[in-house]
Amino acid sequence: MSFGSNPVDWTQLQPDMLLDQVIIIHNIVFGQLSSLALHKQSLGQDEEAIIKFITEMAEKSQLPSSKTNMLLENITNSSPLDEPTNQPTKEELKDEDIL
Repeated sequence: MSFGSNPVDWTQLQPDMLLDQVIIIHNIVFGQLSSLALHKQSLGQDEEAIIKFITEMAEKSQLPSSKTNMLLENITNSSPLDEPTNQPTKEELKDEDIL
């Protein structure tokens, strides 16, 4: 980790600064896991495999259980393949919309 151009050792951070950095990293991990899980689901991967993936990666990343549960609930309560999309059809797109 670094502040400006000076690298900082994690062990040198004050507890409140360390907590802030951990929260930032957990938020990044949460976002990435969420994106990966939803992509896996949209590609038709088995729900059980996605749950296993989320659980393992969340544990390895020491993600708080509240965030892990949100990810799992999102997967078990949604099914993007069955829901209509709001994407325009090719006919609805105009040349200027694509540019």
